[in-house]
Amino acid sequence: MIAKGIRTGISCCKFNGIATLLFLVIMRVFAYAQCTYELWTSLYNGPGNGRDVAYSIIVDKSNFVYVTGQSYGGASGYDYATIKYAPNGDTIWVRRYNGTGNGLDIAYALQVDNSGYIYVTGLSSGSGSGYDYATIKYTPNGDAIWVRRYNGSGNGLDVAYALQVDNSGCVYVTGLSSGGASGYDYATIKYASNGDTVWVRRYNGKANGSDEASTLKVDNSGYVYVTGGSTGSGSGSDYATIKYTPNGDTIWVRRYNGSGNGFDVAYALQVDDSGYVYITGGSTGSGSGYDYTTIKYAPNGDSIWVRRYNGSGNDVDIAKSIKVDSNYYVYVSGWSFSHDSDEDYTTIKYTPNGDSVWIRRYNGTANNNDLAYALEVDERGQVYVTGKSSSGEIGYDYATIKYTPDGNTIWVRRYNGTGNDLDIASALGVDDSGYVYVTGLSTGIGSNYDYATIKYAPGNSLSGANILVQLTDSLQVLFDSILISGETTVEIDSFGPFPPYGFDLVPNYPPKYHNVRTSAVYSGSIRVCLTYAQDLVSNELNLQLYRHSQINQDSFQWDNTTISVDTITNEICGQVLSLSKFILVEPVCLGKPGDADASGNYTLGDLIAIVNYMFNKPGCISTPICWLSGLLCRGDWNGSGTITLGDVIRGLSYIFNKDGGPWTPVSSGSCCSSVP
Repeated sequence: MIAKGIRTGISCCKFNGIATLLFLVIMRVFAYAQCTYELWTSLYNGPGNGRDVAYSIIVDKSNFVYVTGQSYGGASGYDYATIKYAPNGDTIWVRRYNGTGNGLDIAYALQVDNSGYIYVTGLSSGSGSGYDYATIKYTPNGDAIWVRRYNGSGNGLDVAYALQVDNSGCVYVTGLSSGGASGYDYATIKYASNGDTVWVRRYNGKANGSDEASTLKVDNSGYVYVTGGSTGSGSGSDYATIKYTPNGDTIWVRRYNGSGNGFDVAYALQVDDSGYVYITGGSTGSGSGYDYTTIKYAPNGDSIWVRRYNGSGNDVDIAKSIKVDSNYYVYVSGWSFSHDSDEDYTTIKYTPNGDSVWIRRYNGTANNNDLAYALEVDERGQVYVTGKSSSGEIGYDYATIKYTPDGNTIWVRRYNGTGNDLDIASALGVDDSGYVYVTGLSTGIGSNYDYATIKYAPGNSLSGANILVQLTDSLQVLFDSILISGETTVEIDSFGPFPPYGFDLVPNYPPKYHNVRTSAVYSGSIRVCLTYAQDLVSNELNLQLYRHSQINQDSFQWDNTTISVDTITNEICGQVLSLSKFILVEPVCLGKPGDADASGNYTLGDLIAIVNYMFNKPGCISTPICWLSGLLCRGDWNGSGTITLGDVIRGLSYIFNKDGGPWTPVSSGSCCSSVP
């Protein structure tokens, strides 16, 4: 039974008209709590109402979504269950496959070619053959074109874990296959587009023991790359990576035995457009437990670099995914142990030379086990990871994270299914517009585990009119109109250009500069609202919200954007046409009347400042302080309201009669302020 989720999270972020905005002011806390960016969630419960687990997801160029995995069928046991969804989440078709042995059938991988044909592979119970590879090709309409089964020479356990399709429609699968006396071997198969077997290549490692291929890739020239774990001679399990020609001839085999001479298994592989090969996984270190170990090979198999990562817990660190972007930066993700938080998602970005750019760890809300299983990188270098994150003593949630190219967290999306128990994301995809798709298993109510497939908006700024984006607990922006959805972010820093003269930052220490940016395409104005702490402010009505000039980011030019200060909600708002750095400021004392140069004393310097101001007033270029706000107050020595020669005369008389002349001392007056 299929239940497509309700589209949520758009209407609560759109506000149409003054009445809605007034309602928002009253109900703001509740409105924000309800905002979500799940565009749709689709649950699939198989006919046997048992355990249904999705392992793979693909999004095609038209944004159709495909998932596959295992689904309980009742009398048929566990079957492949492959689903095609429309971009809006509607189910187009579901195809189930029950193998010849009417037993356990699990699909681990799928691909879609440029013509929309779908390919699925995994393990399938055979009739007298143990478990076999079972690879299926479907038409875009879901009709099965062919099914190809592979039973290894050992007539035992054969499991396909990975599948690729090349530009000619040839299909490649790999995994582990029972070889009888040789134990488990890598078994890599190339099928023609019509399902004919082109070649089968088996790899039995040095120790004639267990050799299990985890994944494979095919480059644009048809070369095939396979990696996994292979028993070594006296070295435990080693990474074993193989490059084949399009004809299946072995070009090279590269083995890696970690410094701990123990258990080393590669789980993920990528090939760039120049033929360089990248692999990652878990490798036993010398006294460091299991470490992330990432290797870059040249096209000829030479090792370019090896990078190991040992987390702060000095224990189990296993990388499960790897990606390479168009600039040859390398990204790996998995989990890493910490004594403070157990396992955390850990994502690393390397330069093409293998230097670490950044490392980001994610410890979920329960401060417990958080394991990342999948990773993607989009064309802009934004990074996405997903997996399972502890939600308490026994439960787990999907936790999907989006990072900027610099490693800053854009958002974290958690999903807790209707059963409020076990939710594990196993795969994710990102389309060309930045929409994110996640699938895995989710505990239902009375339905055991279900497939749960989610489509997330690319950012927090959806297209439409009057779009409100809550960036932090104290900062929000309201767009008049967003034409193309995007992401609005804020980076809060304690360093920035000096505030406008005569103003002090609120808070003053540590200061806060709010650098707001958006990738959304918008029109009209933007309202920026910031909540302030009342106890940090001298006079709320004097608060002002300034925006830094975009003309020169190093300049001290600021624009006053303030349109309102609400002393009930403690919120100040400004209105702008573009985003930049924002600061909250209040006026400070600029000196006393008569102290024109703000030296703290009444001297000839004050008279000079007044004269310079008077004779350079139109341009204010050559004088040292004439452009400073507050001078009108400080220079008005005789209290006339303007700066004239009368102020000079008053000053001269005061200075030269200071010790008892006819003039009485100048009154200290009130503080000069930048606020009129």
